[in-house]
Amino acid sequence: NMYGLGGRDMKNYIENILASKKEIKNVSTSRPLVLCFTSDEETVMYGIKAVVRMLKELNIKPTFTLIGEPSCGRVCDCNKGFYEYEVEVVGKACHSSNPKQGINSIVIMAEIIAELNKLSSEFSDATTMNIGVIKGGDLCNIVPANCKLRYEMRTFISSDVQKVQNAM
Repeated sequence: NMYGLGGRDMKNYIENILASKKEIKNVSTSRPLVLCFTSDEETVMYGIKAVVRMLKELNIKPTFTLIGEPSCGRVCDCNKGFYEYEVEVVGKACHSSNPKQGINSIVIMAEIIAELNKLSSEFSDATTMNIGVIKGGDLCNIVPANCKLRYEMRTFISSDVQKVQNAM
């Protein structure tokens, strides 16, 4: 059994590739076979960026690429796009003893989050959305002037992306 981040995707992919090495070796191609296992594919993608640079320097052009990511346990011939967004609400700070003098950016952001959540419930199963980061306010006795939100979508269905972009 595997546990932890990447246990289902990259680690399982490596296991399957190594278990299939005889079949892979028999693939007829005039180009070299390059097995590449990267890191940081969920964040800054240092691994794949280094591999792409190396392949360009060596003038290696892959005929095809297999990417080890979960697709309901099936092989698929497409890739989910990755869309990352940042929303910033700028309100007006004031003392919490008289909040009507200010504009609470966190309260406004809560409405935006509720709308994103509503939109995501309308997506097909092929689209995912995650609200990953929210930062706002400094002190409890001050109506917060600023709030930032970061969220991401993964899909290959452009109409789902359009729904969110049109709403924002």
